[in-house]
Amino acid sequence: MKKLVMALLIAAIALQATAQKDKKDNKLKFSVSGEFGAVTGNLKTNYSVGIGPSAQVEYKINDKFSATVQGGVLALVSKKIPGSNLKLKSQTALPLLGGVKYYFMPKLFGAAQLGTAVFTTSGNDGARFAFSPSVGYQINDKFDVSLKYIGFVGDNTVTSVNVFGPVQVPTSTTANGESGVFGIRVGYTL
Repeated sequence: MKKLVMALLIAAIALQATAQKDKKDNKLKFSVSGEFGAVTGNLKTNYSVGIGPSAQVEYKINDKFSATVQGGVLALVSKKIPGSNLKLKSQTALPLLGGVKYYFMPKLFGAAQLGTAVFTTSGNDGARFAFSPSVGYQINDKFDVSLKYIGFVGDNTVTSVNVFGPVQVPTSTTANGESGVFGIRVGYTL
């Protein structure tokens, strides 16, 4: 995982180094986005939605292909534990992904990214392998929208609930496997 994170960071730095010249040549695009979707997989029992901001750098290789690097924050909002009024702590994931984007037509595209997501919530912290396929549409020069799935593979065991402030009630909810967020990304190109 550490090697993958380092490779993605080096790629981002390399893209930034050529940013000024390539931005003038319309080869480099910076975008910010909001993402919203339903939690899937083994975490959907305790979490309802994922929501958060992200930023992406896209480097145009030719008319059809682009290389991408994306990072962001994704909050998984908890729901009540079935049969009680207790809620788990909300989860926070910090995904860092790199990949490719392919334009089927001038405005219709598909993308695939691989990387890591670092979970920061106590009891479920640590890095997970992350992947993200998507399909989207470039509305105009500034806005794009895409259907996106971001998947996390690894230990997703949640070990405690937050009842009243610091009081913790031990529980074991989910284990190894895949989980993720399936939803929509709305991007704005700077």
